[in-house]
Amino acid sequence: MRDYNFYIEAAKTKQGFKYDNQIDSALGFKGSMINHVRKRNKQLSEESMIKLAELAGLDPLTAIADLNVLRSKGTAAHPLYQRIAEQVLHICLVAGVIVGLSSPSHANIREQTNITEIHNIHYHFTGLLRNLWKNCITFFSKANLTYYGKEYIRLA
Repeated sequence: MRDYNFYIEAAKTKQGFKYDNQIDSALGFKGSMINHVRKRNKQLSEESMIKLAELAGLDPLTAIADLNVLRSKGTAAHPLYQRIAEQVLHICLVAGVIVGLSSPSHANIREQTNITEIHNIHYHFTGLLRNLWKNCITFFSKANLTYYGKEYIRLA
C-alpha cells in the first residue's frame, strides 16, 4: 500500500522540488500542511490527493483508493478498503498492458502475441472490474454508510 510519503516523494522527484513547502505551494496551501500530513496529524482532502497524484504523475483513481485506506486505519472498513485499493491497482496495471499492446509502437509485439493471450488478458481485466464493483456494492450496502464532508456517517 502506498502512503502519503510515497506520493509526496514521487511529486518532489517528478517536479524537481527539494523541499516540502514547494509541494505545499503547488497544492495551494499557505502553511506547512505536508509536514502535518507526514506526521499523520492531518489528512488530505480528495481534491488535494488528486492534485498530489497529478503532480507525481500517478493515477488519481489509485490515489483516492489509497487515501481511503489511510483514512480508515483502525476501523472495520480498513480491510475492505485495502482490497479495493489492491483491485484498483491491478486494474490500472492490466489497462496499461492492454494499452501498451494496442499502441502502434508495439506492433511487432502484437504480431507475436497469440490471440488467445489477448482474450485471456481481456477476461482477467473484466473479471477484476466485476470483482471491484461487487466489493464496492457489498461494502456500502452492508455498512450502510455514506460520505458527508469529512467522515462516513451511518444511515438509518
